[in-house]
Amino acid sequence: MLKPNGQVFIDWPFLQPVHGYPSHFFNATREGLVSLFEDNGFKTDLAFTGAHQTAAYTIQWILGRFAHHLKDPQLRHEFAQMKVSDLVSMDQQDPLWWKFLNALPPDAFSELACGNMLVATKAAS
Repeated sequence: MLKPNGQVFIDWPFLQPVHGYPSHFFNATREGLVSLFEDNGFKTDLAFTGAHQTAAYTIQWILGRFAHHLKDPQLRHEFAQMKVSDLVSMDQQDPLWWKFLNALPPDAFSELACGNMLVATKAAS
């Protein structure tokens, strides 16, 4: 698909915090993106986070979409009035989080998830 010595430019979004080994490859951590290409014969010339890919975009997008999906105006207002320090200091299982989370429609719960789980059974043949 690419001529020898041809270059490819990839601009791949990534919204979740990076963590150590094992790196994820389909959610486009920098390490995963580099590995994907280096394992297939490419030499990495540059791997970086662009100005349009900073944490500011992630935080604004997630919090904005979260608030958007809270259809109850009072609940949306309560969420909007919270300080960042309140949000980051609150335990993930805190009843207040669940007050907001339980108000999200299923599609928003999936849209804003930091992960997903699957249970599957291999076919017999």
